[in-house]
Amino acid sequence: MQRSVRRTVQIIGLGILPLLLPSCASEWQKHRERVRQAEAARQFDDAMTQQRWLIDHAFRDAPPSERGKRAEMDRYLKLADLAVQAGDIGEAVSVLRTALQTDPARYQDILSRLDRLPLSPPDRRRLQAEFRWNIRALQPGVLPPDDGPRPCWSYRVREVRVHSTTVHQGIGSRERRISYDARDWIYDDAAESWRADSEWLMDVGTEVERIGGPQQSRYRAVIAADGGFLAEGPIPPCHRSQWSGPFDTERERLFVAETLPASQ
Repeated sequence: MQRSVRRTVQIIGLGILPLLLPSCASEWQKHRERVRQAEAARQFDDAMTQQRWLIDHAFRDAPPSERGKRAEMDRYLKLADLAVQAGDIGEAVSVLRTALQTDPARYQDILSRLDRLPLSPPDRRRLQAEFRWNIRALQPGVLPPDDGPRPCWSYRVREVRVHSTTVHQGIGSRERRISYDARDWIYDDAAESWRADSEWLMDVGTEVERIGGPQQSRYRAVIAADGGFLAEGPIPPCHRSQWSGPFDTERERLFVAETLPASQ
């Protein structure tokens, strides 16, 4: 009797398995079709939402033919194209930055899209300098060096002041907590100068790190920035040598400096 029950369960399981296997693929195809439909209807914001789903779920749900670096890069380029059609040029630039990190060997695809963006002459010069600089760093030798100074652009940082360091009992282990105040500064590339962009904000953030656990990049960056400055990144090349980091090496972000940098 028990053998018969087991045999029945095995048969049922074999029958269910083929039903389960296509589920991810069908979900993937559903979102791909939604991208196509939204783009055809000129609903570009919705198309971008569906395209981001494909990017976020590719590792788990993409069929074998749509995996790998080339397919990942194609998805980012498609998202950048949709952002342009949606009129969100800032998002298009941000996506192209991510695409360059994903596969710098396809820099020509990125530069061609950058050239087609509707940008003001100063913005075009700034972004071309930024992307060319990063391409030379990621793909040495593929682009000739520029004779001009290192490229700069405007960016925002935070002055940091830690006001509290405490130890708490967390779940399973103790943890350190730091609370800090901050105020914003902006580097104005056109004026080549810094200006404060806010008053001091009290208790603007709290960072936590487990004692004996893995180091947390933001916790370590805030500690290092105490009395100085914290930048999320990316840092313009004209200032890069004056920032320490990145503390978050995986995403090339979180830099600290004792004083506000000057252009070099």
